[in-house]
Amino acid sequence: MHTHHHSLSSFFTRYLLCTTVTLCAGISSAQAIETVFTLSDDSAYIKLSASPDVSKASFSAGYLYHQGARHVYHLDAHAQGQTAIGNLPTTTGIGIRGVGFHQKNIDGHGLGLGGFAVINIPEVPGLSVMGSLHYAPSITSFDDAEGIGWLELESRYRMIQNADVKLGYRYIKSGMENSKSQTLDSSFYLGVSLHF
Repeated sequence: MHTHHHSLSSFFTRYLLCTTVTLCAGISSAQAIETVFTLSDDSAYIKLSASPDVSKASFSAGYLYHQGARHVYHLDAHAQGQTAIGNLPTTTGIGIRGVGFHQKNIDGHGLGLGGFAVINIPEVPGLSVMGSLHYAPSITSFDDAEGIGWLELESRYRMIQNADVKLGYRYIKSGMENSKSQTLDSSFYLGVSLHF
């Protein structure tokens, strides 16, 4: 085990605590709260997001259960804002993701950077596409993990004012300290987003 893992573990624990407290505080004063549920053949995922100021920041916590008793979880903090890609209205976010996983005797944690972009398609009202990528390198990964990556691509359609349906693809992979890398999830999914 690497010598830096002790201090990183302590830092990661503090990050999780601070983000959890911030998320709870954000929910109590949030201008927007989103709950996401997705299902695939092999996994189920739930995420809660809160934006105290929709135009500036968002905080989220997510949990994924994968067939075979594999558990993956994350806590995020992003600065976000409005921009445009071409002439398409876009919401972008850049920030930090703390991620962890557990399966049988294997555990891994990491603290990474990344972001997301949600692009609205004006020609089709209610339609948008989203992409997100986060990566925790080896230097900020510990326990059995040696770098953790999380990629999501999805399309969304707003069915009613406070609910979206979505179709997407999720890919989560971790390098392992004493063995070859492990794919934690690779699946197409269907889901809904509820906005409050």
